[in-house]
Amino acid sequence: MDMLSFLQVVVLAYFLGINVYGFILVNIQRKKLQSTNLEKEVHALLNKQEQTEESHTENENCLINDKPKQKDIHKKKIRDWKLFFSGILGGATGIYIAMFICKYRLNNFFLMVIMPVFIAINLYAIFLVFSGNLFIIQQ
Repeated sequence: MDMLSFLQVVVLAYFLGINVYGFILVNIQRKKLQSTNLEKEVHALLNKQEQTEESHTENENCLINDKPKQKDIHKKKIRDWKLFFSGILGGATGIYIAMFICKYRLNNFFLMVIMPVFIAINLYAIFLVFSGNLFIIQQ
């Protein structure tokens, strides 16, 4: 196996691996978003239940509530920089496909425009490697 064939196999394996990683990353972020939304709903229901119980048992003369307040749920902000970074590194196709399969962030205009641009850049890089003209310098 010559060096160019070895490079082509390595590049193909790399792009396949990074696309699988991008697909898994979108799936993980979607699950994290769903669990955060579920925690917020449970927290809201508990607060609502606590308020109804307090209104039934509270006297007009009671000025101080001794119950400790529940801690607020920390906002788990899901950041897109991981998606952009893995898209730049070659995983844009996997991310774009996963966004449609998982129905995740389809209303995000920036992701829907940037990922196809990254796909085109990634395909151009693959074309350069497989065309064999990557290391030829014209004089």
